[in-house]
Amino acid sequence: MKSFYSNDYLIEVNEKRCAEYLAASQQFSSKFTVMVVIYSAMSASLWSICRDVLTAGFKNNFMLWTFLLFALCYGLSILFTFLLLIPDEKIAIEGPAYYSNVLKKFLEKAVPKHQIPLSTVIDKELSSYYLADIERVAAEFHSQMEWKRLCYTRSFFFTAIAFALYFICLAIRFFM
Repeated sequence: MKSFYSNDYLIEVNEKRCAEYLAASQQFSSKFTVMVVIYSAMSASLWSICRDVLTAGFKNNFMLWTFLLFALCYGLSILFTFLLLIPDEKIAIEGPAYYSNVLKKFLEKAVPKHQIPLSTVIDKELSSYYLADIERVAAEFHSQMEWKRLCYTRSFFFTAIAFALYFICLAIRFFM
């Protein structure tokens, strides 16, 4: 096993984490198609249920309350699906030119004039800065992935409840 004292190993691990978190985050967005299929199935006869609730809902309290719970769960599901689809903020690490030119020159100038800047020391400093940046990016990707997971889980949960309530409303409508 490689050492966690090695910046090169830590950079490699964090770059892999970034790729994994980004892929997982994109998977949650691609699961949107499942939600669209469920929404379209419910929308097929939603208007007729709304019409029945408006005309006979106050006579049948069970249908009214079932429909109101359905509408609440359906609305929350759509809200979380919308939050799932909001584009992510751009998370990026500085480009290679920043480390090889700007930061390197800054570190070389920080060396006192009577000393010669050692390339190994500056290289180690540059990799430490890069490691800090890549760890920050990995943490932000992880945060984004967890947010998308939360939105998808809640959206799917409310959709499942809304779907069950939808079928109850359909059954009430046909047996009235």
